[in-house]
Amino acid sequence: MDAAFTINSLAYNQDNGLTHTTLLNPGLTLSINRTTTGDVLNVGSTTAATGINTLVPVVVQGPGSTLTLSGAGDLVIRQGGGSGSHMATLDLSALDTFNAIVDVCWSARPMPGPR
Repeated sequence: MDAAFTINSLAYNQDNGLTHTTLLNPGLTLSINRTTTGDVLNVGSTTAATGINTLVPVVVQGPGSTLTLSGAGDLVIRQGGGSGSHMATLDLSALDTFNAIVDVCWSARPMPGPR
């Protein structure tokens, strides 16, 4: 990312097991401010190709950069698929600052209600 952005939502839902990396240039902020119904940030595939071994690895990185989540919605990191080694991950270890003001943070568990 070569400029600061504010977006409504972000979903990582690749189902091929390859790592999706978002690189924020130094000093920049990616703001996700959900103003409508839905998730602020979602990591996990919901495609027909999802199976018991689906992996959804995501990395957001940027020295001196910030990821800010806010608004009406949830932070969701999960990958369903029954038994097996399915997994969704969100690696923020190479990001300088992470801020989140969201309704709920769902990680590795079913969410209530229809999705």
